[in-house]
Amino acid sequence: MERPVIFSSNRAWSWAPALLTVAACAPTVSPQPTENFDIQFENYTLDNGLEVVLHEDHSDPIVMVTTLVHAGSNRDRSGRSGLAHLFEHLSFNDSENTPHNSTQQLIPEMGGTWHGSTSLDATTYYEVVSKDALETALWINSDRLGYMISTVTEGALRREQNSVWNEKQQLSDNSPYGHTQTVRHNALYPVDHPYHWTGIGAADSLQNITIGNVQSFYQRFYGAANTTLVIAGDIDINQTKILVDYWFGEISRGVDIPLPYPQPVYLETSHSLMHEDALATLPELQIAFPTVEQFHGDYYALELLTELLAGHRGAPLNEIIVEQRQLGRDVSVHHRSGQIAGELIIRIRADSGVDLQDVKEAVEVGLARFGTYRLQTTALERAKMRIVRKWHDALANITGKSLALARLSAFTADPGFVNTLAERTLAVTPLDVLEVHERYLRNRPSIMTSFVPLGRPELAVDGAEPATVAEETIDPLSNEETVSREDRSYYRTLTQADRSEPPLDDPPQLTIPTVWQSQ
Repeated sequence: MERPVIFSSNRAWSWAPALLTVAACAPTVSPQPTENFDIQFENYTLDNGLEVVLHEDHSDPIVMVTTLVHAGSNRDRSGRSGLAHLFEHLSFNDSENTPHNSTQQLIPEMGGTWHGSTSLDATTYYEVVSKDALETALWINSDRLGYMISTVTEGALRREQNSVWNEKQQLSDNSPYGHTQTVRHNALYPVDHPYHWTGIGAADSLQNITIGNVQSFYQRFYGAANTTLVIAGDIDINQTKILVDYWFGEISRGVDIPLPYPQPVYLETSHSLMHEDALATLPELQIAFPTVEQFHGDYYALELLTELLAGHRGAPLNEIIVEQRQLGRDVSVHHRSGQIAGELIIRIRADSGVDLQDVKEAVEVGLARFGTYRLQTTALERAKMRIVRKWHDALANITGKSLALARLSAFTADPGFVNTLAERTLAVTPLDVLEVHERYLRNRPSIMTSFVPLGRPELAVDGAEPATVAEETIDPLSNEETVSREDRSYYRTLTQADRSEPPLDDPPQLTIPTVWQSQ
C-alpha cells in the first residue's frame, strides 16, 4: 500500500512547544448557556468496523487523536481484576513499528501531550499535537491498536505489574479513605456484576495475570470493530479520511462484541460497613444509593437533584449538616453513572470526634425535608444553568469535544447526542426532580461506609459491620529487562503499508495578537 502524499516536508520542529504553550495560555471566554450545542462532525465506519468521528476546529493549530476501546474494568473477570488497566500500561511500552516508548518520548518532543485512562466502561488513549504532527499521532495510535501484542514479554509484564501495584499503593493503600470505593463497590454490586471490582484490581489478581491472559484480552477486545476513533482540531476532513484509511484500514476487525446491556442493582435492605483507617484523622460517612445508567430517562433529573441537595447555600443537606447542626464543613453529592448502572453518593467528612450516627440522622432529616418542599422554579432554573454551564466548559476546547464525541459515540451509538445534552437538562420539570428523589433516595436502601480514625470505632454508624480491607502485598520485580529494543526480535504483523515514521507537515503559522507585539 502506497503512503498517501498529503504532508510532504520533513524538517525540524523546535517551534512546537512554544506554539502549544501559547495555545494553552490563551484566555477562554465561556459561552452563555443555551438550549442546544452545535458541534459539527462527520462520522462513518471503516470496512473493518472501526467507528470514526471527525470534527473541524480551526481556532488553534492543534489536533487531538482519541482512541477509545470499548473495554474497561467491566470486562475484567473474577480472579483477573485489574487486567484492563494493566493492559493500558503495557500498551505504552513497545509496538512493532514505532520506537521504544514512542508515546512518552516522541509526542513531548513535538510539543504535544498524551494520556491513557481506564474507566469502568472503556480504555481511552489520546494525543494532542500540533497540526503538522497529525500523521505521527495516527501512526502511534494505529500501531498500539493493531501491532503491539507480540512485543509484550514476561519482563515487560512483570515490570508493569509492579508499576500498577505502586499506583495502587499511592491511590488506595497509602491514602486516607483510599479503600472507600472498593468497599462500596464490593457491597453495592453483586460478585457477578461488571462493576463489582474497581479498575485497579486486587493485588493477588494482578500478580496472577499471565502473558496468556494479556494476549486473550487483546485478541478479544482490541479489534477495530470494538474501537472508536475521534480526530478533532485543525484538520481537513477529506485529507484526514485518506490518512485514517491508510493507518487504520488494515487493522484486524477482531471479535464483534455486543454492547453491554443495562444492569442496575436493587437493594432489599441497607448495609452499613465501617473501617478503622490508620491514615484518616477525621470520620467520614458515605451513603450510596443505586440509580440508573448514564443517559437513562431519569439521568438528567438525578444530576439536577445533586445540585439541589447540596450544590448551593441553603440546600437542605448543607443547611442541616453544616449550618444548623455543625457536624462538618461541607457536604458533597455526586451521581456516578456508567454505561450499565449508576449510584448517587452523599459524602460528609465530619469534624473531629463527631459521631457518624448523628451525621446519618441529619442526612435523613435533610432528605425528608427536600421531599416536602415545593420546589421553587428559581432554584431549579439556577441548578439547570450550573449544569449547562459545566457542559459548556467541558466542550469549550478540542480536548473536551473529542472525549465527549468518543464517549457518546461508544455509549449511545450517536455522537450527535452531545448536541442534545443541554436541551435534555433544561426540559426537566420540578415534578421530575421530586419523583427521582422519591424513587431512588427517600427511605430507600443504601450502602453506608463509615471510615473512622484508628482506635475510634465508636464514631461509626450504629450497627456497622467491619469491612473487609485486605492488607495486600506483591512480590517485587527481581529481574528487570535490560535488553534494548534493538536487540529484541518480534513477530511482525504482515502489512502492505509503509509503517515507518511518517514525515511532519509544514509548520502552521502562528499569528500573534497585535497587543502582544513589541513597539
